[in-house]
Amino acid sequence: MADTTEGQTDSLTQTVEPQDNLDQTGLADLLKDTLERDEQPEPQPPAAEEEQSEESEPSEEASVSAEEETDTDLSQTETTDAEAEQAAEEDDGDEDRLTADVQASVDKRIGKEVRKRKEALEAKEAAETEAAELKRKLEEAEMRAKEAGDAAEFVPQPTEANPFANLNTLEEVQQEMMRAEQTMEWAEDNPDGAVIETKEGEREFTADEVREIKKKASRALRRQLPEQQGFIQTRDHLEPKVLEAFPWWKDKASNEFQSAMQLLRQMPELAKFPDYKFVVGDYLAGREMRENPPKKQAAAKVVKKAPSQPTAPSAEPAPVDPAAVRSASAMKSFQETGGVDELANLLKQGNL
Repeated sequence: MADTTEGQTDSLTQTVEPQDNLDQTGLADLLKDTLERDEQPEPQPPAAEEEQSEESEPSEEASVSAEEETDTDLSQTETTDAEAEQAAEEDDGDEDRLTADVQASVDKRIGKEVRKRKEALEAKEAAETEAAELKRKLEEAEMRAKEAGDAAEFVPQPTEANPFANLNTLEEVQQEMMRAEQTMEWAEDNPDGAVIETKEGEREFTADEVREIKKKASRALRRQLPEQQGFIQTRDHLEPKVLEAFPWWKDKASNEFQSAMQLLRQMPELAKFPDYKFVVGDYLAGREMRENPPKKQAAAKVVKKAPSQPTAPSAEPAPVDPAAVRSASAMKSFQETGGVDELANLLKQGNL
């Protein structure tokens, strides 16, 4: 290659070497030949051509490989894009399915809550209706009980001073006396205590409780039951006179009887007297006279009388009992006014 280069250099040197005998036309031809030789390719030695061909073959192979890789990359890219689109579609489908499942669950939960609220509301309304119905029935029962109580005959209730005040007949007093005697005998047989059978089961009584029971039975036999027996006897003895003076005591539907029951419920202390029916009758009669006084009759013509002639002095008047005067005055005041104070004063005087 060095020889070739040297030859080329010599030829070029020879070509461009100036010649004295060239005219302008020859010079132009020479330049043209030179230009044509420059445009022609230089001859390559065989080894260089082989090397060049060998170098070109890998280049071509590299180019083909690059093209194949490019095609592969493009195909892979297209495949990846397709897979990505398919995966996206699958994800969208999963999301749609998930959203549908969640929505169904939410709808189910909402429906359940709506049913629960509806059932609770219906239960509340039913309870309110039932409560209103029960309240109405209770009010009706109370009204009937009140009416029945107003129409019922007054019965004294037991008190600490008289635990047998509710006994209304002699037969009831006799039965209570028999029970008190049996209680006394049981207490005497069990001074140290006892165990008895009751509706609730066995009941144990200590010695102290037995002694207390014996005291109560003894007190009932000695004083309380005999007093109640005397009360009933006196009341029954006065009953005919009461009915003669106030016949409405037999008619429980009369206004007077209802007023008497109301007064006794307001003042139950009156019933502890055997003659309480007289007291109540007098009270109602006095109130009636006060509220509806009788019409005054026309004054009768006064007839003049002749003056009385003097006579012998009369005997000295009999002495007057002050207690009787006070009692009569109290009775008169009660009959005129019918007030509670006058009634209390009348009871205080002991006229009834």
